[in-house]
Amino acid sequence: MSEIKNDFINNMTHEFKTPISTVSLACEALRDEQIRNTEGLKERYLSIIHDENKRLGLQVEKVLQMAVIERNDFKLKLEEVNVHEIIEKAIANIMSNKVTNKGGGLHQGPQSD
Repeated sequence: MSEIKNDFINNMTHEFKTPISTVSLACEALRDEQIRNTEGLKERYLSIIHDENKRLGLQVEKVLQMAVIERNDFKLKLEEVNVHEIIEKAIANIMSNKVTNKGGGLHQGPQSD
């Protein structure tokens, strides 16, 4: 059990250090006046900070969820869901921005029954 816990702590530390280092480098770059005055670069570094901040938040949520699960301090709320609707929302909210930023586009193909 101790070995598993140590492996988890090492992995978690790595998962936190990477985005922290990335944010630190992006902040350092934004301190450079030339980069601050170059709109494309400024937006790129701000986007990196935003994305890494979200990544850190997700890692914290994972750790908190693991603590709740370990304490058995949760109740499952089972309900039927429309998986197709969830997937469509995920594509619309998450993937479309990433694809659009790369110059692509998403469209719904023919539905199969």
